[in-house]
Amino acid sequence: MSFEVIIKYCFQPKNTFKMKKNNFYLLQLVFIIVLFFSCKKNDENINIKPATAIDKYNFPVKPGTSAWANLKSGQEMVDACQVPESVLKTISTEGLMETCLDYPLLLEMLAYNNLQYGTQVQLKNFNGFVALNKRPDAGTLLFNHYKKMNPDSSFSTMTLIQKGAYSFKFTFIEMILAQDEYLQKLSINERKTLIQESLLKYQAKSNNIDIYGTFGHETSAYLMARIMLFDQYQPFVNAVNSDQFLKGFVTNVLLQSGIENKTLNSIVNYSKNYK
Repeated sequence: MSFEVIIKYCFQPKNTFKMKKNNFYLLQLVFIIVLFFSCKKNDENINIKPATAIDKYNFPVKPGTSAWANLKSGQEMVDACQVPESVLKTISTEGLMETCLDYPLLLEMLAYNNLQYGTQVQLKNFNGFVALNKRPDAGTLLFNHYKKMNPDSSFSTMTLIQKGAYSFKFTFIEMILAQDEYLQKLSINERKTLIQESLLKYQAKSNNIDIYGTFGHETSAYLMARIMLFDQYQPFVNAVNSDQFLKGFVTNVLLQSGIENKTLNSIVNYSKNYK
């Protein structure tokens, strides 16, 4: 089965195809293979604005290079992607944020059955994220970057691989922002504004369900849920404590088959009332 056939199968619209988690894991595997073993010659065609930070770190060893092909293990890949300490001491927070969002192994957060755990692993494995967490303005810069991202991209010129890569950009930043260490860097007003921004992203993704699928909505909803829990928004806290499926989702980003829409709609409704 070719990459194109596999990806087309996994990206069928929600109204004609119910995406099972094992099908999405197949999609994850495809993108990890593409990332690790193919040259990213089409990256310039993806409709994502380039980093504006002039001191963004350029990873010398990354997928598509001969040096990457010579790496023998996952740990060697992790080691090869670390940023020199001398760079971490002088790089701007904006440059560091852009470096983290460009981390070659960021996609590996999708390789775990538990997305929250996978996110924590990647944030721990990369010294760029360790350094970013120490910057007091990191939360605000991540939030501002998120606000500039447009789910309604011009997909007509993209290949299926590029569409998937574009959708995962939202997965990455939403999962990063959903972590307590970054939420605590935001003021309560910023977190409330972030919920409203997440709602806009959620609704915009609905216009491109064949690109984002249920999974794309999950991470937007997860970000909303984590903010409400962080702020101890009592109506939502009570709902989580009384609903085992909702509790499972806000803990592990796992939806119970058959009630996906109910869980996501519940989070959206509580988010709309949290102002």
